[in-house]
Amino acid sequence: MKLVFKSGSEMFGFDIDRQKRKLKISSSKTNYRYVQVPYTHLFDKGKERIQDKLTRKMSDKNFIICISQKMANLGYKNVG
Repeated sequence: MKLVFKSGSEMFGFDIDRQKRKLKISSSKTNYRYVQVPYTHLFDKGKERIQDKLTRKMSDKNFIICISQKMANLGYKNVG
């Protein structure tokens, strides 16, 4: 699944494969190219195991809501 967030002129993208547990991100730091990063980058530092365990049980819809809420706390709006 691909998710794109925007805050001002800054865009941030996720390409998430929950089955294979792969994560790619896109941002100004990566020149808006998707770059593979560890799947645990989706979660808060120090809370990766518990957050991963909780989100594994979620449907895709609830997972997207969870990620969108976390990004909203950082000032980003879901645009796609």
